[in-house]
Amino acid sequence: MDFKLDIGELTNTIREYENFIRILAEQKENINKTVKELTDLGWSGAAKDQFEQNHAKKQEFYTKLQEDFKYVENAMEREEKPESVKLKKRCEGFEDCIKRSAGGAALTHDDIGIISLEYSGKAQINNNVDKCINDYYKKMDSKFVEIQNLLNSLTFTSFPIGEDVEKARKSLKNQTTSLTDFNDSFNEYCSGVKTLESNICSVLGKISGITEGMSKFRGMSSISEGGQVDKNKVMQLMLKNPADLTIEEKGILKYAKIILGEDEYKKLKETVFTYKEAEKYIKCDILGLNVGLKIYSSNEISNLPKQITYEKDGYIYTYVLTENSPLTFNGLELPNDDIITKDGQVISTKTYGYKLVYTNEPKISAGIVFVSPTEGVSNPNLQEIFYGLKNAKVTEKLNPETGKMEPYMKQYQMNDDYKVLLRKDIGGFNDHDPIGDHWNLEIQTSGGRTVYDLHVYLDESGNLKPFDIDNVYIPKKSPFK
Repeated sequence: MDFKLDIGELTNTIREYENFIRILAEQKENINKTVKELTDLGWSGAAKDQFEQNHAKKQEFYTKLQEDFKYVENAMEREEKPESVKLKKRCEGFEDCIKRSAGGAALTHDDIGIISLEYSGKAQINNNVDKCINDYYKKMDSKFVEIQNLLNSLTFTSFPIGEDVEKARKSLKNQTTSLTDFNDSFNEYCSGVKTLESNICSVLGKISGITEGMSKFRGMSSISEGGQVDKNKVMQLMLKNPADLTIEEKGILKYAKIILGEDEYKKLKETVFTYKEAEKYIKCDILGLNVGLKIYSSNEISNLPKQITYEKDGYIYTYVLTENSPLTFNGLELPNDDIITKDGQVISTKTYGYKLVYTNEPKISAGIVFVSPTEGVSNPNLQEIFYGLKNAKVTEKLNPETGKMEPYMKQYQMNDDYKVLLRKDIGGFNDHDPIGDHWNLEIQTSGGRTVYDLHVYLDESGNLKPFDIDNVYIPKKSPFK
């Protein structure tokens, strides 16, 4: 199917939609006013209750109808028409490409004009232009060169034609350049038409009641059958690089902005952070290592974001600022009442922190111990450490007993100050390590000083054996406990 759009008709349609949206709003107000007058007159009983239920249900459908009309009108006025006008101006510029001068075409008003594209003719135009630019130009240019070479040898002629030949050659080159400019502009026009059609089809496909393309849209959509917005899914799209968004995803964000409203959409966007930004609020680091979640006093939370959403390694995390549970001692809850000083000042003992309320990350076992993203751990994050070790290069060492080279160590640089090593050790450690052969997981400074040392063991298949992180033997106590 070829493409054709009358911008004048599009402009009239936008005006009709604006008028109809106004009528819908007025009628809705009149209906609600009539219903209120009816109930205020003292109508009561089962019939009245049933009527109000039915009215509320119809109001939902009416509101959805208003939203759909508003959405279509917005798409036509803010998306389709501006892009259509751009394409029309590009059409009017085709003549300029050939004439190689600005203002060669008669320009029309933005509210009128027709743009079209015969898809089957695109390839034919491209092929003909390619032949002119490449085959024909090269052949003719070579002939002009032959003529010039021949003229240089015909010194006995009394009429100079060399200048005319050079002018003809330059004219041919200029026309070739003009065709190249036209071809580039034409291809951009064709791409623009396809993008325009794809975008408006995506926009219209999101409206309840239009079935074409809905199965694909709703499979990845943030919009329900009733037109409601899933804020978590919208935030996932906000976290993506705008340049990486598909046409459908851009359409979802535009729809959400219309339905939620400018203010609500802005508030939602303000909760979206990069991982580095979020980490400053959520996590507590010492010497570059994560040692748990940050704790805030009551006088520190006024300027903190109430909600933080970020993306890391393809997963989404949403944290909410909440009041921490009171501290306990020997199973008893300690009082957290406010303290009143002698001068009457009130000091709150409550503490606050960020709690994970949503993530699409599946629970992961690091081979040794599960590290939950909802809890801070006193030791370095083993999940991150083993992820780094997984990609590290294996160093081999000669085993004097077998005479063979065997895997001995893996290491990688955690940051500028620390490196991680996993190396094989032989023999048991009496009461602490009755199992015998084990691997040392060490964190060392750049100078080689060990600040963290953990013993781990392998099963017969070479997999790390699981154990309880709280009861495992740690030869050198970590400064992070």
